[in-house]
Amino acid sequence: MDLKESSLDAAAGLEGAAFSADSGNVIVYCSDSTIRQINLLSRAVTRKHILSAANKASYSAFNKGATLIAFTCEDSAARIFDASTGSVKHKLSAHSRYITSVTFTPDSKLVATASEDHTVCIWDVSTGTLRQRMRDGLGSAMAMAFAPSGDRLLVCNSDTDVRLFRTDNGELVRRLQEFPVSMFHATYSQDGRTVAIGGADRTIYLLSASSGKVLRLLTGQPEMIRRLAFSPDGQWLVSSGVNEMNSYTPVEIRLWAVSTGDAVWKTSFPGPTGWLEFSADGRRFGAATSDHAKIWSIC
Repeated sequence: MDLKESSLDAAAGLEGAAFSADSGNVIVYCSDSTIRQINLLSRAVTRKHILSAANKASYSAFNKGATLIAFTCEDSAARIFDASTGSVKHKLSAHSRYITSVTFTPDSKLVATASEDHTVCIWDVSTGTLRQRMRDGLGSAMAMAFAPSGDRLLVCNSDTDVRLFRTDNGELVRRLQEFPVSMFHATYSQDGRTVAIGGADRTIYLLSASSGKVLRLLTGQPEMIRRLAFSPDGQWLVSSGVNEMNSYTPVEIRLWAVSTGDAVWKTSFPGPTGWLEFSADGRRFGAATSDHAKIWSIC
């Protein structure tokens, strides 16, 4: 399979990134507290804002289309910013300990935060109000993923437990099979039928979203699974790894054919990715570490 590779000069200290809704730009958040919009044709910075954060951000997540960015901060709260202006919209305060994960629904109406206090909170993005708090058997969540409809939330605990919750009332829908090791990332296909989960055993599990049953195992990633992302049409899945002994060593990024489970392309990358995503038009995907970003176009 032929892919065209190009580098993205986003300046040092890249801490978050996302494709714009029109797939023509990448919006990045840097360690100097700036949000920058980079045009993929000219590679010029077409917009730049400085965030007015009161506390140092330790984790960030963009919504789909990169119009909003959520930060977890040292005060055990999260903050939502308007990515186009850099202004704060809401401060989300309900956790008593450090927030470990944050994620938006695909329609950006809800955002979930998970904490070391062993709870997951679901918030209304438009008002900043707390909608639900889940406690049922939760540890410190390593990753979360909303279903495309926004009515379900998948939570990967720091142990081997993965649980599915309703977002309207916080009830536990099911506990998925207990995995042999911790799972580090999960993502839904855009049609909501398939879930991909990966973690410390270097295996990607493709599950039926409706039943939770394993549909296929993807093996061959040489490192632990760090990130996963489906193409919009569900035909492809891209994965990236993290070395368990040294997080600064090069890792592999692989592209998988979902229908067959075959790895159709792979490349070496300087380190574990904080960003791995397909553009909305499905024509490219991107990956980034703190000081290295690349875009691959599918020819």
